[in-house]
Amino acid sequence: IGLEERFIEFLDIQVPLYVHPVKPGRDIVLLIETTVLNHRLKEMGYHSAKEFNIKLLEEIAKGKKIEKEG
Repeated sequence: IGLEERFIEFLDIQVPLYVHPVKPGRDIVLLIETTVLNHRLKEMGYHSAKEFNIKLLEEIAKGKKIEKEG
């Protein structure tokens, strides 16, 4: 789940491919539920990773402005 979108062809249809690092003790159900919710949001036009990246870059830029002034 991130900015990069990957697809795999399955029966001549492009299907989104999601890869998760899984280790013992990880809550796999929560990972899958989060992935499904994120996918549904993307289909409705809201890209949470892009939105997060934009906000993060804005905060970094604010921090750099404060450093230059101080």
